Amino acid sequence: MSVRIVALILVFFCFTDGIHSQQIQNNHLFAQCTFSTMKNPLPLNETAKLLKTIGYKGIETWSEKNFYETLSAAHDTGISLTAAYTALYTQGDDNYHDWRKCTREMISSSDPGTIFCFHIPPIESDLDSVKIHKMIVQNLREMTVYAASFGVKTCVYPHYNSYCETVARSVKLSQATGHKGCGAMLTLCHLLKVEGAENADKIIEKYADDLLLITISGADDGDTRSMAMKQLIQPLGEGSYDTYHVLELLWDNGFSGPVGIQFYGIKEDASLVIKNSVKVWNRYLRMYINKKTE
Repeated sequence: MSVRIVALILVFFCFTDGIHSQQIQNNHLFAQCTFSTMKNPLPLNETAKLLKTIGYKGIETWSEKNFYETLSAAHDTGISLTAAYTALYTQGDDNYHDWRKCTREMISSSDPGTIFCFHIPPIESDLDSVKIHKMIVQNLREMTVYAASFGVKTCVYPHYNSYCETVARSVKLSQATGHKGCGAMLTLCHLLKVEGAENADKIIEKYADDLLLITISGADDGDTRSMAMKQLIQPLGEGSYDTYHVLELLWDNGFSGPVGIQFYGIKEDASLVIKNSVKVWNRYLRMYINKKTE
């Protein structure tokens, strides 16, 4: 092989690595809106201003109870309402009709690009599992088709002690809709709680291409299935579990979607945790970019 060809190959790989690093650097970072549980919480509008100032690109609303307040704060400060966390109910549930009306109203009020993250509560029914699955997929597809008319997407939120607890089921349900506007999601705390730290790497590598977005936090390592959520949702950078390694695996496998930082249940000072978390995020970015350019 000539020196000229070798040089061209090296230039190509440096160029593509540079593009990849830039894509990672531009990952859309958002904050989960559960700041009220923390010490010294700021009003939501002031929190949104702080998020924008220090580098977050978006915010996630935690429920229909604060959806419109969060949307207003996002509009006022110029960040996006990246995600809206809410339930998905099925026919026969007492909440179904109110939920359907409320959810459609929230979707129609959302900006294009917002992702509705549906967690699916446990279902008590005399129906067999196949019929329950079909009902869930039907409702999920209906909401996805409706959302698509507003430029909004949907995903299935895997959650401990729910109908969908695993990343694999999130992928299965989203794909069953047959709609490209519905995707899967990885939530690190629930992955560790349900599937265990020892299985995280192979799950991430297998499903990275299917993920629409993810959420991360600090966490403890070890027998994570037996841990309380306060050990699995810590300020980013804290705990013995290597959260950077999760991002490294995701990025190595092509993930480029939004990344949310979990704050649920954290009891420390709100402003301090929010600021420190983005510092850790920026450190993770530098670590990965340095690795790719070595």
